[in-house]
Amino acid sequence: MDAAAAAARLRIVVPAAAAPRGALQGALERLRRLCAPRHPAPLRLRLRIDDLQGGRVLELDDAGPLLELPLPAGTYHVHSRRGAVQRDYTMVLEPGRPFTLEL
Repeated sequence: MDAAAAAARLRIVVPAAAAPRGALQGALERLRRLCAPRHPAPLRLRLRIDDLQGGRVLELDDAGPLLELPLPAGTYHVHSRRGAVQRDYTMVLEPGRPFTLEL
């Protein structure tokens, strides 16, 4: 693999609702839940990225708010799932250019 092929970058942006919380923010959220009516917990975002040959590049059970991955230029399939909602994307990463995918 040459240097240009390794220069492609994939940036995945996840809505703030799926962001992990800091210690203080998490404690405040727990207190709010004790005092407020019951609401379902936020759904985790599961993410899988495969290359064109079907090889697994990345798999996460709880993706964070921002992922930035250096990947070789090429075509990739992204599968995301949050609860019952599934989405599939096919993207082409070009050498030296970032690609942003907003879920």
